Amino acid sequence: MDLGFYVVVTITGIVLVFLILVLLMAIITLEGKIFDSMNAKKKAAKTAAQAPAAKPAASGRGGHPR
Repeated sequence: MDLGFYVVVTITGIVLVFLILVLLMAIITLEGKIFDSMNAKKKAAKTAAQAPAAKPAASGRGGHPR
């Protein structure tokens, strides 16, 4: 084996390591966006469920100012 082969193997290995690192970073970023959207949907559903229950309690006078 000659020096050229070692250089090619080393450069290929370094390139592959950094490409896989970028791929993992993209996967983690995508997962974060998915979980953020899931949490936003849960929060919106929770506030929507609480809003109708709070409105009748606030209008106890029947809408007539005194």
